[in-house]
Amino acid sequence: MDGEAEARKLLEKCVERLKELLPPDAIVDVKVKGRDRVYIEVKREYLPEALEKVYWELGGYLSSMVGTDDRSVDGHYRLYYIVSIEENVR
Repeated sequence: MDGEAEARKLLEKCVERLKELLPPDAIVDVKVKGRDRVYIEVKREYLPEALEKVYWELGGYLSSMVGTDDRSVDGHYRLYYIVSIEENVR
């Protein structure tokens, strides 16, 4: 298996594992962007639990946060939590 296919498989494994760890209605949307990046939208009330699961269960960590002003698009501000998972999925 080439490196790209392995990265994609690991990414899918991470997403599936997070879905297993969180309540069924916690994840709103999943968008895969490239071979090693995924955007997962989580309901606000599940965010602390999602970050906890990423840290303790998936070996990831919060590396940064970014705020955006999307009021001209949809009237909202947004916070993006940038998480890195450097280990194998547990």
